Amino acid sequence: MCRLSPRTLPTVVHEVFHCINTVLRSDEASQVRQAAVLVITLVLKGLGQNTIAVLSDKLKDIYQLLKFVESNDQDETTRIHAQVALGGLETIMREQLFPEQRLVKHISVLR
Repeated sequence: MCRLSPRTLPTVVHEVFHCINTVLRSDEASQVRQAAVLVITLVLKGLGQNTIAVLSDKLKDIYQLLKFVESNDQDETTRIHAQVALGGLETIMREQLFPEQRLVKHISVLR
């Protein structure tokens, strides 16, 4: 959804992440929690460099939720999925904060 139509997510972002938050904090089925973390990972991948623009007010909540799952979830696979999502979020933030700098020197000969 995010890759094909990134403009549709801002209209439902609060509802989507409210549902994910509820599932990750209260659902007993580990597969459901794994799927919720996978949704976060796919949203982050789908948005790519647009993540900060689209999710600016939710990034802190997403980060805190993923850290909570990583440290408190009983299922090892869910914790690993949360680590992967955190890694993706970290990569996006690094690319935004520290863009790749290309040093180019132009040399011209004067006659």
